[in-house]
Amino acid sequence: MTTNSHETKKPLLLQLAVCDSYAQGPDGKPTLYGLFNMINVGQVPTVHAELTLFMTFGYGKPGKYAVRFNIISPAGKTIIPSPVINFDLANDKAVHNINIRFQGFPLPEEGPYRASVFFTGEEIPVEDKVLFFVEKIKKG
Repeated sequence: MTTNSHETKKPLLLQLAVCDSYAQGPDGKPTLYGLFNMINVGQVPTVHAELTLFMTFGYGKPGKYAVRFNIISPAGKTIIPSPVINFDLANDKAVHNINIRFQGFPLPEEGPYRASVFFTGEEIPVEDKVLFFVEKIKKG
């Protein structure tokens, strides 16, 4: 008897991206617009007009799951904690996309902004947790 390894696992975090906006096409596929990893600013602190965090979870045991995340400033402070987001996976090959749009996102300082992703109460190890960098434009 063979066992599908997905049937005993929690879903995997398959994608984590930051972009300007997200849309779902007529074919159901997600489209991310304006992917970025750097925000150039004239001064800090400042506010970024809009950004979208996109995540895909999947390939786990079918069932109900809950996820939340925090975006952490370079000084280690949580900028905006997310609410708990619930989703279902119908089978071991199912995936679920989550996109969260932020308007007026505060950027208190320069440096790397990171993500902590919590999945059903446990932090998910993400190989590279840096979402984006903020850099002050030097005049001259």
